[in-house]
Amino acid sequence: MTTSVRVRAYLVGAVMVLAVAWPITWDSHRDSFPLSTYPMFSFPRQRAETLSSVVVQTPGGEILRLSSPLISGGSETTLASVTVINAINGGRETTDELCREVAGRLAGSEDHVAGDVLVVTERWDVVDFLQGDRTPQQRTIHTTCPVPA
Repeated sequence: MTTSVRVRAYLVGAVMVLAVAWPITWDSHRDSFPLSTYPMFSFPRQRAETLSSVVVQTPGGEILRLSSPLISGGSETTLASVTVINAINGGRETTDELCREVAGRLAGSEDHVAGDVLVVTERWDVVDFLQGDRTPQQRTIHTTCPVPA
């Protein structure tokens, strides 16, 4: 191998090492290629989080969580969440409509249960929830409707 080819190879290697190491000099909050700090996972979270959903309250007062297909008609959890949030943001008329749709799906399913469908926003202590406490800190009921028999 000639000297000029060897020098060129070392130069290309050094440039590559510097290019890979260069992002180390960036601010720690910068999120970019080729290094990512994954900010959606790394920023501080609150201990309490607010979640909106649709649940069923049985005549005995028990709260039953519904699946995504019962809430939105589709299997995607994100679609169910967005469906509930959009209904709540749309006001009473849209929450009433969502409530009736969910009650109809529930009445026609193998998961049929007597009670009332509730469109709710709940505040949860995430740490307590993960330790087994399934009681929300706060529950706001936007609308209710009965499950058809």
